[in-house]
Amino acid sequence: LEFFDEDTWVAINTHPEHSGALTSAGWLLRHQTNRGRASRFYEGFLCSTFVPPVGGIVDEGVSTPDLSIKRGCADCHARLEPWRAYWGRWGEVSSKYITNTEYPAYSEYCAECSEDGSCNNFCRNNYMVDPMHVDDIPFVGWYLPYVYLKLNQVEHPDNGPVSWVNSVVDDGSLAQCVTKNAVAWLYGWEEDEMDIVLVDQKTDVFEQSGYDYTTLVRSLLLDDAYGRRR
Repeated sequence: LEFFDEDTWVAINTHPEHSGALTSAGWLLRHQTNRGRASRFYEGFLCSTFVPPVGGIVDEGVSTPDLSIKRGCADCHARLEPWRAYWGRWGEVSSKYITNTEYPAYSEYCAECSEDGSCNNFCRNNYMVDPMHVDDIPFVGWYLPYVYLKLNQVEHPDNGPVSWVNSVVDDGSLAQCVTKNAVAWLYGWEEDEMDIVLVDQKTDVFEQSGYDYTTLVRSLLLDDAYGRRR
């Protein structure tokens, strides 16, 4: 496009690895780390926040480098670490998709060179080759986004964020958050003012419409609660 073609729109066909807005350049560059991407989705689309433990996070030294089990960190990272892995195939501070061909989940070469310390920069920058703790040893030779993942989480990077989206669609938490956000916007209700019964009713409307946002907004505007609030 020419620089001044501001009203010209061109369709771009995305590849199978994309997960809608969550892997768009706008999302990936706005939220440049995988933890940041997961945290923003959790807050914006699931209406939840990470709350530090009472008394704050206590630094107990490097008991383990695995934040998902480290005391003082696990309260949040037990959830955040598996979730950030959904973006594991997307470059941080980047919008590039990193294929399994370019960076295999496990590199036998990087695992072998770690034994004698002869690894090149490619292995050192992208793979676990310098274990510093006993919890690192099982992950020697693994691509860093896979490190510390449990067996039931190891497919998260290759499945991508769409896998997380599917799970929160299935359990209803995504629809409920979208509805709560729409109610807050249209009715001006704060969190402690929310009519839970109304939110549940409108969540059902939203789900039954096939997640049609226009239908949700119309239902809220036509409800007597909107008139009373205004």
